[in-house]
Amino acid sequence: MIYRTKKDLTVLCAWQEMLNQLAEKKKKTDELLKNILPEHVAFELKQFTRIEVGLHEQVCVMFADFTNFTAVSSSMDTQELARELNICFTEIDHIAERFDAEKLKTIRDGYLCVTGLMNKAKCPANSLLMAALAMRDFIEQRRLQKEAEGRVYWGVRLGLHVGPVVAGVVGQHKFAFDIWGDTVNIAARLEMAGM
Repeated sequence: MIYRTKKDLTVLCAWQEMLNQLAEKKKKTDELLKNILPEHVAFELKQFTRIEVGLHEQVCVMFADFTNFTAVSSSMDTQELARELNICFTEIDHIAERFDAEKLKTIRDGYLCVTGLMNKAKCPANSLLMAALAMRDFIEQRRLQKEAEGRVYWGVRLGLHVGPVVAGVVGQHKFAFDIWGDTVNIAARLEMAGM
């Protein structure tokens, strides 16, 4: 195509700039979606605008919950509490990622992650167990450090279970990917019963 006038070239440049801006916005939206939802769910949502709820036979589920959280958090100001939670959950996210565990969500001072749902981990049960031990060790190290400073700190309680889960997204507003079933309930009860 031959551009005959300066106006043609200006229009073309404006279109190209708009396309570049749209591509950048799409990239940011895709990254945000992948940060909120598991990667395969984000892909399915973009392709089909809905996510199928399905049964997954062998999923390893882990609940982690801070112990003594209410007492410890009441001794901190708002900024310090937010900073400590951010430090803990950021490190727990890194640990989960290192062991190919998929974080599903934080629930107040609790954390839910799985392996075997997206089939990334070579040995899902072993990967989740190793992640749980690393999380326990990190929180224990942090607790000992805070106690050496003369401060109280929370501990962590963990519950793991392996089995079938139903997974997917329900609802249409402010939806979130979630998992349901006895495997999830037993992992939660094991966490609550832990020391």
